Amino acid sequence: MSKLKEALSRLSKDYKEEIEKQIIAKEMVASGKLKNSLRVRLEDNGFSISSDELHSYLLGSEGYRAKTTGSKSDRVEKWDRLGEWARSKGMQPLIRDKKGRFRKVNKNSYRSLGYLISRSINRKGTIQRFGYKGSEVISSAVESLNQKSKDVLVEAFEQDIIAMVREDFKYENLKIE
Repeated sequence: MSKLKEALSRLSKDYKEEIEKQIIAKEMVASGKLKNSLRVRLEDNGFSISSDELHSYLLGSEGYRAKTTGSKSDRVEKWDRLGEWARSKGMQPLIRDKKGRFRKVNKNSYRSLGYLISRSINRKGTIQRFGYKGSEVISSAVESLNQKSKDVLVEAFEQDIIAMVREDFKYENLKIE
């Protein structure tokens, strides 16, 4: 493996760790699914970090844009996920029966809570403390590791170029600094 590939591998892990730290620092951990869903993939010309979690849009700078299309089953599935998120945050739905008494909490009551949260997100946006926009976790991580990335990549390029020159010329007394 070339020095550049090794450097990219180390940097990808550093970026993933920094994004996870930013998620924790910005108090975006409820169930831990978003933080644990980050995946690193090394490619020919770099690396990518992705998330298969539905709410990964919160990591960017754009935030949530309401989707008006979708089948009933898609919406119900979203309500269920939001209900599970609310449960992991310790929220409890307060639903009353016809006589005004509180009903027992079950899956459908969390689904109803998920519907109400979904409706609020569609009307207002996601997180108030970020101005109903994204949390900019990714840009914060890139900003904090920018100089380190430059230094590591330049060093790796230098070592790869020196190795290629030594291999091509095969001189024992060749000194490159």
